[in-house]
Formats: sequence, C-alpha cells, structure tokens
Amino acid sequence: MVLLRAFAPAMALGLTLASLTALQADAQGLPNDPRRPGYLEVRERANYRDPNEFYWEGFRLKNDGECDGAVDRLKPLATRGRGFEQAQLALGICQLRLAGMPQDAATALPNAEKLRADPDFAQGVTWIERAAEAGTFEAQRTLIALYVAGVGPTEDPVDLGSWLHLYDVNPMRLSLGAQESDDALLTRARAMLSDRQELLGRARARQWVPSFWTPAPVASTIGKPEE
Repeated sequence: MVLLRAFAPAMALGLTLASLTALQADAQGLPNDPRRPGYLEVRERANYRDPNEFYWEGFRLKNDGECDGAVDRLKPLATRGRGFEQAQLALGICQLRLAGMPQDAATALPNAEKLRADPDFAQGVTWIERAAEAGTFEAQRTLIALYVAGVGPTEDPVDLGSWLHLYDVNPMRLSLGAQESDDALLTRARAMLSDRQELLGRARARQWVPSFWTPAPVASTIGKPEE
C-alpha cells in the first residue's frame, strides 16, 4: 500500500502524458494506436498538412510579391463572400500589381488612363471596394491611396471625403489603437479636397451602412434535360 502511494504521482504523471499524446494525435487527425508500427506514425507526421495552409498560402505569396500564384489561391477564398474580406482585399491588391500599379504610389500616376483600361485593374478595384464596403479599414485606406494616385473608383472628390471620414471613425481601426495624426497619405488626401467637399463627404459617410458582397447562387442543373 505504501509503495502504491509512493508511485501514485508518477503513475498520474504517466497517464497525463499519455492523455496529452493522444489528444495531440487526435488534434492532428492522426491515428493513435499503440499496436501500429512506429515508422507509420513517423511517415504520417512527415506527410501531415495543416488544413489552414491553403488559406494562408495566398497571403504569403502576395506578401512575397508572387501575385501570379497568389491570385489562384486567393480567388476561391474571396468569392466565398462575407467573412473573407481580407482575402478580397489581398486579391484586389494583387490584381492592381499585375496591371502595373506601383506598390508605393504616393502621387498621381502618369499612366492612370492605361491602368483604368486594364481588366486586372478594374477587377482589383472591385474587390477592394467590396472589402471596404464591408467595413474593412485596410481596404478603406487602400481606396484613399487610389484616389491620391488619381485612379480612384470614381472621379467625385466627395467620395474621397466620404472614405476619409469612414476610415477616421472606423471602429475596428480605433479598437486597435492606431494613431494616424501624422499620416502622409491622409494629409495628401485631405489637401485634394476643398472645405465644402470634405463636409459633403462627411455627410455622405453618415448615411453609410456596411454591405457584404455575396456570390451569385449557382443554378442547379439537376433534373434539367441536356440541350
């Protein structure tokens, strides 16, 4: 009885470690059978792929400047609609880059008309707008940058004023404690507006409500005769 009491903590620790090992195997989707050969577990762990890997791969490629590959991975995510606004934004930015948009455009671009005519550019702006309309503050800032570069979605300066105000008061941005008091992009954007345009932009922003893009439903062909 004394021996059992002495070994009780060690036994409990052994059971705890065994339980943790089993839980870890279950979490990774791997079989947990002590009768299986050890080399099979080694092989399965080596071949294991994180189910979230596909989601992050597109963002990684975009951040590495590999937009050709990023678009293929981001588009299936972006087209899922609500909840995937970050993928929509990343996809839009990549399409702008593929169209020839400089990554750090700070002033009006000399090739603005050529960019506007590029299908990749137009699609990119559309995706960024969708994310911005959903309230994604990074997308709202990207739209402001497009206006500063002379390639905004519209030519109405009041729209720029509206996005400026929406970005200023964006609750998600403010909850992160972001400080924009000395922001060169916002300073340039405000310099493009008259006092009246800025006031009209604020008034327009007060009427804004978030909207979430949803993909069109796919028509079912079940039961339909072949043409």
